[in-house]
Amino acid sequence: MREAGVNLIKTIQIVQHILAKSEYRLNYTKLIKLLYLADREALRLWDSAITKDSYALLHQGPILSGLYDFIKGEYGDRADQAQWNAFFMRDGYDLIAIHKSELPKDELSPREMEIIDSTEKKYRGWDYRKLIELLHDKSKYPEWEDPGETSLPLSLENVLRALGRSEEQIKTLLKEEEAFRQEEDFLSDCRN
Repeated sequence: MREAGVNLIKTIQIVQHILAKSEYRLNYTKLIKLLYLADREALRLWDSAITKDSYALLHQGPILSGLYDFIKGEYGDRADQAQWNAFFMRDGYDLIAIHKSELPKDELSPREMEIIDSTEKKYRGWDYRKLIELLHDKSKYPEWEDPGETSLPLSLENVLRALGRSEEQIKTLLKEEEAFRQEEDFLSDCRN
């Protein structure tokens, strides 16, 4: 079962790129927070996320659901999980790149790379606890709500609303995202 929206190759390229900046090892909570912040910035600027992952709220803040499942080894598609596992492994709370080299970044546009790099640079000196605290600030991240000991889905609609988009803009953007997702699914099925 393929989880909606997750582009595995693109996700691997992004994660490898960020890990390369940290000697191929990084706390995975920090990684997830960095990518949520990068996606949110892309949504703010272009109304389109970089990762196309789905979001959820945990007690420690918003996350990218598919990425978190890959890291935990619980992604729904076993073949995709095996491909992920060929590149990354967990060591406690760190994610480690198995191959210590840069990968091609052909799935990423220059403007996506710019946001990923600027987000990583801006928060490079921050530890995961400080990023959690930042994302719990409802004045800056109004989409945040504490689900307690469980998790809640965080819809793209709620993130867009938090970014100040009107209901009409949100409706249009969600239709565009669905059309894009259907096209990606079709192209993925054609490759397989």
